Amino acid sequence: MHVTDLRLALGVEVRRVANVVEVRLVMGPPEVIARRTHLYVVLKPGKLQKSAVAKRVLELLRQKCRDRVELEVVKRLKAEHFIEHIPGPSEIVE
Repeated sequence: MHVTDLRLALGVEVRRVANVVEVRLVMGPPEVIARRTHLYVVLKPGKLQKSAVAKRVLELLRQKCRDRVELEVVKRLKAEHFIEHIPGPSEIVE
């Protein structure tokens, strides 16, 4: 039997179209999300409650921002935006 680690990437896609900034919460396999944005973290099943994980996700995303626009977008996000997308107790692995 082959065992594979369950991993889920959760992040924010920021697109600039003309003078408009489009923001989308994205989740899926890490290799897919990594092609869409650098603003993501990778989760796996763990012991931390969803609310604690969501708060840490926001902290990590702030650190990954490359410019002022991304930082302003991430600063406006709330932990609640992420909680509903975290499948259960988790830990951040990347």
